[in-house]
Parts: sequence; structure tokens; C-alpha cells
Amino acid sequence: MGPRLRDACAGTTAEGIEGTTTMAEPKTIRRVVTGHDAQGRSCVIYDSDVPNKFPRVTGTCFNELWTFEQVPVRLAGKEDGGAAGRAFLHSPPAAGAHWRITDSPAKRVTAASQEELAKLNAANQTGGTQRQEGARVEGMHRTPSLDYAVLLAGERHLVLEESDVLLNKGDVVIQLGNWHSWENRSGVATLMSYVMIGGEFAA
Repeated sequence: MGPRLRDACAGTTAEGIEGTTTMAEPKTIRRVVTGHDAQGRSCVIYDSDVPNKFPRVTGTCFNELWTFEQVPVRLAGKEDGGAAGRAFLHSPPAAGAHWRITDSPAKRVTAASQEELAKLNAANQTGGTQRQEGARVEGMHRTPSLDYAVLLAGERHLVLEESDVLLNKGDVVIQLGNWHSWENRSGVATLMSYVMIGGEFAA
């Protein structure tokens, strides 16, 4: 029997030749969206777990909180910028932004079929994201965006072309479209928030 993975947003199970690895279910993330009622008064429009989730074969779950295509943002109406079924883009809209929280397991899942890996690679190149061939680590990429990232839980390494940066809970990273990758070497699950604003590569 070949490798099998179950939806990472409902818990992850990976089976391969070496056996089975199971991670705890990702955290429920409550998303409260406020706006205006028919009389123009402030009110809650949406209040639920994040409706738009993208599980990945690595075990990480992308929670897509909100996306807008351009500025200025329209502040009227009840259109949900994070509605279920909204297409996944690894990078934000060129003239807009998106906000996501990644929920990553303590140990990355490595057992996956060729079909699943092909889908992962395709998803990783959506929205203008570029992958670096021959990089010193797997997954080195850059996005045409200004990124504000906050580590909410756990410990991660930000891997750059010639150096690594250890991040702890509460640390903030600002990235200007540079090559990078992320690694969890701690053996503890992590939660990280990203606000990514569309931009242009310097070169």
C-alpha cells in the first residue's frame, strides 16, 4: 500500500514504508469579523472557526483569515474576504494583501505520494511565488510581498541564503521579498501569523 495522508485540518495521519506518524489536531482559531448593520451601527458579521483552511501534505494547515485585492479597501457590505472556497494563493494579490495563520506539527510529515507532492509544488508557486533551484535547504522561496510575521507559539528557524535565525514566541519578522525558508527543529508544534502585502521584487 502506498503513502496515505488524511486532511491535516482534521488531524494528520501519514503512512509509509517506515510506519505511521500521527500529529494532534490543529488548533481551532476563532475569527470575529465586525462591520455595520442596516442602521449603520457596529456589529458582529461573522464569528466562527476560520472557514477557509488549506491542509498540506507536510502536516501544516494554512488558515486563510482575510484577503483583499486592492486599496483602498471597501468597508461597506458583508462580503467575506476569508470565505470557505476562496482559491488559495501562496503570495498575496499584487495590489492587495492577505492574512494567514499557519499551524505546523511538531514533526513534518515526509511520507507523501508523487501526486500529492506535485500538488504541493503547484500550490507553492501560485500568486507569483518563486522557488530557488539548488538552494542549501529544501523549500527556499521568495514572494513578491512585504511580509509582517509574528510567531504566536513554539520555536522556528528562519533560514536565509547564508544564515539561520532562531525565533521564539513573540518574535516579529519583517521580510522584503527575500529568499527564505522555514524550519521547525524544536519538536514542538508552532503557530505563526503572516500579513503579506503585494509588492515587486527588487531584482
